[in-house]
Amino acid sequence: MVFKFFGFKNLIDEENIDFSTPGFRDSRRFFYGAEVKYKRLKRHVPYLFALFQEDHSGESPEDLNQDYEYNSRYYGIGSRGQIIENLYYEIEGIRQEGKSYPEAATAGIAPDNEQIEAWALDATLTYNHNIITHPTFSAQYAFGSGDPDRTGRVTNTIGGNKEGSTDRNFLTFGYIDTGLSLAPRISNLRMAKLGFSFTPSEYVGNKNLNVGVNYFLFRKDEKEGAISDTRADRPQRNLGKEFDVNITWKIFSDLSASIDYGRFYPGNAYSDKDAKDFVMFTMMFQF
Repeated sequence: MVFKFFGFKNLIDEENIDFSTPGFRDSRRFFYGAEVKYKRLKRHVPYLFALFQEDHSGESPEDLNQDYEYNSRYYGIGSRGQIIENLYYEIEGIRQEGKSYPEAATAGIAPDNEQIEAWALDATLTYNHNIITHPTFSAQYAFGSGDPDRTGRVTNTIGGNKEGSTDRNFLTFGYIDTGLSLAPRISNLRMAKLGFSFTPSEYVGNKNLNVGVNYFLFRKDEKEGAISDTRADRPQRNLGKEFDVNITWKIFSDLSASIDYGRFYPGNAYSDKDAKDFVMFTMMFQF
């Protein structure tokens, strides 16, 4: 058994994820939790974890008619390991609980906080082919539950959960790869991803160049609810698809360069059907 305990606080000048909070330019959140891994199985590492998030951000100026505090707890179970030779898996399920405040305007007075009950799942299969160029194939499915009441920003109190209802929106403070161009939060989202990468420079005897491509399909969990991209303005489940490319070149032992390109094709959830592009060029010097 391997145990891990941790705790931290966000940077004081980090913006609040709730943009509707007065004074959202600053936030004050505390995180603490624990994880236990079981490492005595030959090919599998199952684990359990719990994470607690406490919101002490406050308001500036204070809003006497609305509370904005969002306190959440996350309980997870997962495993990673090898199924057969060259085939690997990762799977994690998360239950979110806690308390959030609905919008006071629904009742005319500041209402009591409401219960959070949300879910998320992330599962990946990866196959590494042991031949020249070492091609890698991957398939991933990720899901974060949504709330049909949240028709504004999924992180905001204003336009968020309605009074008298359970908040089903999964809100994470972590990271999951949801593409370069759309890059939504895993809130009210169902995502399927297919990936492929290889090292073509192995044909000339080195491993300095790596190329990767990813294809994404996006759908809403609750079609009436919003996602983190506010441009998705229609009550439809089909969010669209995306194609990403990454090329990384290790120029020297301490210098590398990469270029990333992503193009998102909006689906029926968008009134604006024009494709969205993302381009990023990076140079990294390590010393």
